Amino acid sequence: PESLLPWLASWIDVTVDPALPEQRRRELVRRGAELYRWRGTRKGLAEHLRICTGNPAEISEQLPGMRLGPDTRLGVNTVLGSSGGGYHFTVTVHLSDDSAAEVDWIRAVIDAHKPAHTVYTLNITKTEREAEGSDGG
Repeated sequence: PESLLPWLASWIDVTVDPALPEQRRRELVRRGAELYRWRGTRKGLAEHLRICTGNPAEISEQLPGMRLGPDTRLGVNTVLGSSGGGYHFTVTVHLSDDSAAEVDWIRAVIDAHKPAHTVYTLNITKTEREAEGSDGG
């Protein structure tokens, strides 16, 4: 029964948002052990976000590095350091509605499933819904 989904999810450490459609909540519970096995990886996070949002999430990692040219002068026109304080990645999620509650929930999912030593940037893009029943019938 639907009322048991949160209880079953607690067995496998999956947080199920009650606002999600029932089909997505069921998929989270059904695939919970697999998602737990992939926790902390790009694959696991992308799949968890795909299930929750219904759209694929794109995750890209920024690799550290710097190109120095002949006119580079440390302290004059070049600063060494990191803008994020750790390993950085970007998550792009496509939503049909970017309500603040859903964005906050997506941030909570990422925070729960990312490695602790990493930082991220979240990009939300709007997808256009296809017109349903636009034939007048």
